[in-house]
Amino acid sequence: MTDIHLSSNVLNEWQANSDMRYIYILSVVAALILLVSAINYINLWIARSEQRTKEIGIRQAIGGTKVNVALQLTIESLTQVVLALILSVIMVGSAIPVIQQWLGESISFSSSSRTTTWVYIFIGMIVFMMLVMLYPAKVISKIRPAIAIKGRPVSRGGVSIWEGLIAFQVLVTACLITATLAIDRQVSFIEAQPLGYDADHLVTIAQVSNVNVRERLKDALLQNPHIRSASGVSHLLVGTIYQSGYEISNRGKNEQVLWQRIHTDFDFCKTYQIPIVAGRDFSKDMASDSRSYIINETAAKALGYANAEGAVGLDVNDGGPVRGRIIGVMKDFHFKTLHTAIEPLIIHVVPDRIRMLTVNVANADMNSTIK
Repeated sequence: MTDIHLSSNVLNEWQANSDMRYIYILSVVAALILLVSAINYINLWIARSEQRTKEIGIRQAIGGTKVNVALQLTIESLTQVVLALILSVIMVGSAIPVIQQWLGESISFSSSSRTTTWVYIFIGMIVFMMLVMLYPAKVISKIRPAIAIKGRPVSRGGVSIWEGLIAFQVLVTACLITATLAIDRQVSFIEAQPLGYDADHLVTIAQVSNVNVRERLKDALLQNPHIRSASGVSHLLVGTIYQSGYEISNRGKNEQVLWQRIHTDFDFCKTYQIPIVAGRDFSKDMASDSRSYIINETAAKALGYANAEGAVGLDVNDGGPVRGRIIGVMKDFHFKTLHTAIEPLIIHVVPDRIRMLTVNVANADMNSTIK
């Protein structure tokens, strides 16, 4: 199941998959944040060490060994780490409902995943403790009781190590801030980029492959005054779309093309608010439209027509016994992610291949209508 969601690139998937690279990137970011936290803790400990030099010197003068002093400081650090862990667990638990609402997805953990998570947390805490106490232990080993009791600064064994930690912390922090700003600009670009269809008002209902059930559901939904239109579709947009071969009679020649394809019903362009730039849209009143096609502007250009009107009326054969005809050209829209350029797309009415129902809801009543 994990491989399907994170590593599959098979055509005709139900919906878009994620990418294992995102997991790796987020894991690296998390590790860098944890490392910066460890370095910050060490720097703070060193900054406070001069205030505790006399205390450490007195403990050693009255018989305390360096191991005992290091053990005391380790227990203090462990207590702080455990308290921070408890606080973080409480904060994460409180934030999950907000994150679920923001993502629109349910976040749940199975018993096995919870056990694995706690094991990773325990291992991470041990590694963190080893990191934060390694350098301080070296500093403690250099403390001389006679000098420490006089309150003289602790020798750090060379300022270069401390400066190196600070430089590394600043470097990683600057990289993370730069990456955050770059991601923010990318997200702003995506939000501002027009997709070519009315994405903000669309709600898709999955698992409605049965034609009779879907049509009854569609009729019932259209009774709601806040639902402006509804259309069956075979795939979610911005996902993995069908790719099929067609034979098109173009300028006296039969041209073989391999285009992206979506099966729809008669109300696709109306529901998605996609303008028709040449020809006309599907119509239930035209019996021949069940064998007709609509293509996008990129497909028309691929056929050699700068003016979309030239592609209207071309015969199309999808390998079946009945040939169809292009009746319209719709305006280009992004039916895949913005990582890919708009490709030639063809849509036609095939009720048996439809698996989802998309409704266009009035924006002002989106939440109440969905409920």
